[in-house]
Amino acid sequence: MSGFLVVACSLVGNSEQMLDPAQANDTTPPSAVTVSAMLNRSPDRSGCNEASSCGDLASIGIEVLASDNATPKERLGYELRLVGGEPPRGFQLPTAAVTPNAIDTLYFYYDYADHSGFSMDIEIRARDLNGNLGPPMVLTIEEEPEGGCEAEPAPALGIGMLVAFATVLRRRRRR
Repeated sequence: MSGFLVVACSLVGNSEQMLDPAQANDTTPPSAVTVSAMLNRSPDRSGCNEASSCGDLASIGIEVLASDNATPKERLGYELRLVGGEPPRGFQLPTAAVTPNAIDTLYFYYDYADHSGFSMDIEIRARDLNGNLGPPMVLTIEEEPEGGCEAEPAPALGIGMLVAFATVLRRRRRR
């Protein structure tokens, strides 16, 4: 007996952020985003942290934290853009700003079958209810070709070890 409870496959999604006309006078952008990430897949795939009943589907969870002068934290949206590297097969970023449906975490899924590792850079910006964008943060997420999981500290966050690995590389300011 494995000790894992297997239930029907269910996926946590993200919601598209809708702007609020009542916030039209807000011209102050949100803060920079603080991020951490975790990679989850079935334990029969080289021992990562969570059981999955979703077959060869793996997930990347990106915890996002930002603040704004007028938009409540739970209504902040996040724009994500691939700025480097190659994502895993089946991975797609949203084309519009999204809000997390899980507590401060955006979830994205990809096909783990026939997986040969990946490395990608994702730019993340907070967006308030008037559409003002905060400064960009670039997050690098990597997985080894053989599917090994690693845990590394999140240097800018002080939260100890991450479940898989994702490190904040640098903050870049867009001109």
